[in-house]
Amino acid sequence: MIAVSVMADLVAAALGPTWKTDRGPWGVHSSLSASGEAESDTYTLDVDDHGLLCLAAYTLPGGNLASYQEPHGSSDTFRTVNSIADDIREYEAQRNAHDEDDEV
Repeated sequence: MIAVSVMADLVAAALGPTWKTDRGPWGVHSSLSASGEAESDTYTLDVDDHGLLCLAAYTLPGGNLASYQEPHGSSDTFRTVNSIADDIREYEAQRNAHDEDDEV
């Protein structure tokens, strides 16, 4: 299995240059966030007790956004990376839309 920290680095690269990762010990946990004009939520990637790669958002009640099967091979890895990046983009869009509604 590819290390969670490596997956997080690939997701950050897919999301763009403002996204950074912070690796946990042994590369089994990583957080992702973006800085800039509109700061992002903080996301975590880790592996649960069932071997699933889990994506969580700090501000989401319950935290968990999605779970993914262990990728096998490079094409499966990049498909998973793109799915994670898409899920983060979707959650960020919802969060930003909600923040704009609160300002009105």
